[in-house]
Amino acid sequence: MKKLLLITFVMVLGVSFSLAQSQYQLQDDVESAKFKLEEKRALTPVLKDQSEYASYDNSPAEIPEKKGEKKGEREITIKDLGHSANAYSYGYAGGQKTILWVDDNLNTVSHIHRMSDDTYSGNLAMDVSTDGGENFDNQVMIYESTISGGEYNTDAIRYPQGVIYNPEGNTDPANAKVIFHGPNLDGSNGDTWGGYSFGHASLDDYADTSKHLQPADPDSGFYQYIPEAMTVTQDGQYWVVDPADDWTTGDLEYTDNLILNQGTYSEDDEDITFEQSLLDAPVVHNENLYYVMNEKVAFGPDGEIGYIAILSEDESVPFSEECIYPIIFKTTDGGETWENMGGVQLGGPDGIDYIVDSVLTDEQIEELYEPPVPDRDEIPYTTAFDLDMVVDNDGDLHIAAVVGVKASDPYSIATGEDFIAAMDIFTVDGGNTWNAVECRNIKRFRGNFGDISEDNRIQASTTMDGEKVFISWLDTSPDFSEEENNQPDIWTCGIDIENGYYTDPVNVTEFTDAWGAAFFAIAPHYVFDNGDSYEIPFTYEDMDPEDPIAPVQYKYIKDFTMSEDDFSNEIDWGYITDVETPEASQVNVSQNYPNPFSTTTKIGVSIEKRANLSLEVVNMVGQTVYTIDKGEVPAGKKQFTIDASRLKAGVYFYTVNINDEKVTKKMIVE
Repeated sequence: MKKLLLITFVMVLGVSFSLAQSQYQLQDDVESAKFKLEEKRALTPVLKDQSEYASYDNSPAEIPEKKGEKKGEREITIKDLGHSANAYSYGYAGGQKTILWVDDNLNTVSHIHRMSDDTYSGNLAMDVSTDGGENFDNQVMIYESTISGGEYNTDAIRYPQGVIYNPEGNTDPANAKVIFHGPNLDGSNGDTWGGYSFGHASLDDYADTSKHLQPADPDSGFYQYIPEAMTVTQDGQYWVVDPADDWTTGDLEYTDNLILNQGTYSEDDEDITFEQSLLDAPVVHNENLYYVMNEKVAFGPDGEIGYIAILSEDESVPFSEECIYPIIFKTTDGGETWENMGGVQLGGPDGIDYIVDSVLTDEQIEELYEPPVPDRDEIPYTTAFDLDMVVDNDGDLHIAAVVGVKASDPYSIATGEDFIAAMDIFTVDGGNTWNAVECRNIKRFRGNFGDISEDNRIQASTTMDGEKVFISWLDTSPDFSEEENNQPDIWTCGIDIENGYYTDPVNVTEFTDAWGAAFFAIAPHYVFDNGDSYEIPFTYEDMDPEDPIAPVQYKYIKDFTMSEDDFSNEIDWGYITDVETPEASQVNVSQNYPNPFSTTTKIGVSIEKRANLSLEVVNMVGQTVYTIDKGEVPAGKKQFTIDASRLKAGVYFYTVNINDEKVTKKMIVE
């Protein structure tokens, strides 16, 4: 078993905003939402008698009548996948797990879910396409539950996840495997939960599967529960992260550790190998918070730089008392060691500039607060209760999260229309500083579906080379519902950090059969990269929104694409400036960011036509100390990255040369 080097993180006592809270009071009628701990604690829902739906009905579920007028058809294709006994396979209360996986090198899609009554709801199936989603083999059973032990089989799988293991350099699906992982009901951590079920399934021989069972080991601190984080690196390492929640007493007690499950597929053994370790991840423990609300894991294209993020509070961030924020752990050696990077500060004087300055208008602040209203840097911000993330080609993390104002109750968020926003919270320097792009304000927050609820299920996707990022979420039009997010559409937005541009937000399902009915939708970690366009597939549950225990039909959305031309909005990072140059060339050169810097800094350049492009850095006495020559480049958006390790601390001037034009700016190395 690998031993983790746990790097001690010294907690920085947060600067309390209690004075601001006592001075500034939210209006009494502000809508808000808290994390539903009772759903986090929920046991497996009681299923209806199997005989009640012995014959599966494949007809579309009825949904409430929409108020909007259908004006046309979006050019996407919706295909049937497999089906399941109920809606719970996709999870809820933070259920957007790793279920839909795309491997662009294989042109292959896998979709993991529990099965329906035609076998047993504790069995596992996959739906697979090896031609880019054109055709699927559906309802392929890859795991069978066989151990009886009461109301449910003790090896009945729940809330499954799955990825595609692809040997490095391989392009043949026949050589790839689907790796699955999910909790079961063996009762090794409390009366019900604790066990893991995991294994593999071959893409060329559906009979080639494996099944492994692993109970929790409370004596060693491995309190296994329901993991919500799974990924596989492009060099074949898969990771599953699970907060070590002690349920042996009948109530949740987070032990301040994350369970890291790491494995790979062994070609020699023709099966997966699996190791466990614990990562110290303390959070605040008080009467309102003693748990992790959501967790995710992701790696960059090189497989070496990776991150784990959890949503909670750990007192590492000023101006964030009783707020929720991402707490980051980073590896640069493929997971051999992990460093606690602390939390991401959202609001306050040192918060993310975009969040502090732009999430709320002046009118919204006045609508939220009783007079006297606070200054912008006195408003406490929080995330909602879900996150997702990807790592770009520079090894920088992108966190998809819903962000808004902390409401009056501890660890709650104000949820009125347009008060919260879907965001990409990102770093360009490995996690030392943070910024954000707002994808869109959100109209509706939480939807209720029978006895369960779900929020906006915000998710992040990327191209396999890490050059483009896509943020997706669910939102219900006010035309459909005046209160709840229970008639959701899929929204998405593309972001190109490398060149500093993003797309308009797009309603993917508007004017389609999924319009207002994209229930519990899932986005993939990777998308299909077609060179000048990007296909982003989604899946969702065709279900009765008032009865989550009724059977569901899974649907696959194909042919939704974004092109390079869609990336037309310049990211407002506070440092991009237009440079006055001859109108014929229309050259834009950004101020370097971050500035000052101690690791790396980036300079964005936009040119209208093909040109020779280079950069030169000189010191205060005019000596050239750093050069980058890109040669002749086509029109478009380009970027220079300067490495501070090659420069001494001090003031420098950089000059970007575009043919015969020169643009010079000042930068500071710390």
